[in-house]
Amino acid sequence: RKKHVMSSYFLLGWVVLITHFLEGITGFGCTVLALPFAILLVGTKQAVPVLLFLALLLAAYIVAIDWKRIVWREFLKIVCFVGLGLPVGIFAFGHLNETALRYILAVFMIAVAARGLLSYVVRLNENRLPGWALNGLLVAGGFMHGVFSSVGPLVVINSV
Repeated sequence: RKKHVMSSYFLLGWVVLITHFLEGITGFGCTVLALPFAILLVGTKQAVPVLLFLALLLAAYIVAIDWKRIVWREFLKIVCFVGLGLPVGIFAFGHLNETALRYILAVFMIAVAARGLLSYVVRLNENRLPGWALNGLLVAGGFMHGVFSSVGPLVVINSV
């Protein structure tokens, strides 16, 4: 049993290293990429806090080195709308069981993947969506961040 636990954490370390390396290149994505693998290795309730802490460290580093290139008006808009959904997501994470959380994550990942695949077939331009819809995606991103520490895909749609 102890050997199995050690190998799970060793594999988790590799998953975190690879996905954080990818975020260092792209600027986002470490948690959404690591989460499915981390959940398989250590479970939802343990994976999310660990990935959140590590993502915060990496984000702080990226902000520190690119401080002057941040578009503050967009940043504040994102923070405001994401902040509306965040408490609801935190509540859901604390009160839903592991199975429900996994279903929410599965639907989210399938929707993000379907959007990505669809963009290869049809030219998607989410900027044609009305402002309320884009802001709604940010609120939904806040919910997803509260539950899974993974807001990236819904925020990226707003910046396309």
